Amino acid sequence: MAHGLAQKQFHSQDDIEKWLDSWIASQDEQFYRNGIRALPESWQKAVTNDGQYFESFICILYTI
Repeated sequence: MAHGLAQKQFHSQDDIEKWLDSWIASQDEQFYRNGIRALPESWQKAVTNDGQYFESFICILYTI
């Protein structure tokens, strides 16, 4: 996702939603399979850190 967002500017929430819908639809089955398989480890990290675990942080800004 980060590569697709590089230098991307959104001008409305609708633009963000359309881009995100397109990105989600473009991912293959293996992408989702890997993500689901990684959930137990991510959940354990969150529990171990009293809910203060973040793998990454994504901030999407748009201008009006």
